[in-house]
Amino acid sequence: MMLKGLRPYHVVVAACLLTAPVAAQAPQTEKVDYDAIYRIKEEGLQHSQVMDTASWLTDVYGGRLTGSPNIKAAGDWTVKKLTGWGAQNARLETWGEFGTGWQNERFAATALTPVPWTIIGAPKAWTPGTDGSVTADAVYAPMTTDQDLERWKGKLKGKIVLATPVREVKASFDPLATRYTDDGLKKLQEAEIGSPGRRYDRSMLAFMVKRIQFLADEGVLAVFEPSRGGDGGTIFVQQGGAYSPNGQSFIRYPEHPPTQVVLAVEHYNRMARTLDKNVPVSVELNVKNTTTPNQTAFNVIAELAGTDKADEVVMLGAHFDSWHSGTGATDNGAGSESSRRRA
Repeated sequence: MMLKGLRPYHVVVAACLLTAPVAAQAPQTEKVDYDAIYRIKEEGLQHSQVMDTASWLTDVYGGRLTGSPNIKAAGDWTVKKLTGWGAQNARLETWGEFGTGWQNERFAATALTPVPWTIIGAPKAWTPGTDGSVTADAVYAPMTTDQDLERWKGKLKGKIVLATPVREVKASFDPLATRYTDDGLKKLQEAEIGSPGRRYDRSMLAFMVKRIQFLADEGVLAVFEPSRGGDGGTIFVQQGGAYSPNGQSFIRYPEHPPTQVVLAVEHYNRMARTLDKNVPVSVELNVKNTTTPNQTAFNVIAELAGTDKADEVVMLGAHFDSWHSGTGATDNGAGSESSRRRA
């Protein structure tokens, strides 16, 4: 159970919501305490600390990568906050060995030629830095087949490689947020329970393993790639190296992967278009990443003692970590999961 900045009234609200379906199926045996309900509503609507708590966890302690110093700082702050709210036995409880901690301390990238401009991007987690500021020529070398690897063999040492094809950014004319219609809500209600999950092209994943190993063997200085989603400025960044032998995610990373950076898609595309015109592009890059081996992972746990339903347990939780390049506001500063069981 991981509690993230929850005041006692949150647990009471959750208990009311979770027991409602049970009450609807059984005869009403308890008198409804409307005064308590009104007090709960007033507390939530008039005295909520949700936004202030979220600001601490995102603005101050955002970027809480597992194993990093920042997630430990965020955990310590949360334990102190929960204790101040009256929670019992608030603590960090380790659950086992995680592997290598990683943290980005500096990222700066500038295109120097043909004209200077600042590049928007972020390094992938668990990739090395550049050992200070370096300058190198960029090469647009999209690799999607084994023939592409053979074509570029022996030509990329010391280069900054744009290793994937440009991604088209289509114009958007619709609002980013919309309200569901009645028909749309009805379709959601009738949908089968269960999520189809993500779909991955396994053949492409296998080639990704081969490509990153090829680039590592070639001795490239760094690898750039466009963000997988969003418009011209949104960046989605995850990992480019392994944090432990058992933490390989979907691909097996080289033992010594190159520095990998995800760029805003139109910045990547601009560089690729320039290079496609046979106009040289040189880039100044400075990436400082630090690692700490043998890290343990932990859960943030606290308890709120019950009264008249002391034989029942309500569990509220969500994952506490987030990726390094953002604040963790939506993943997962804004969400919680809950369950209810009898002790």
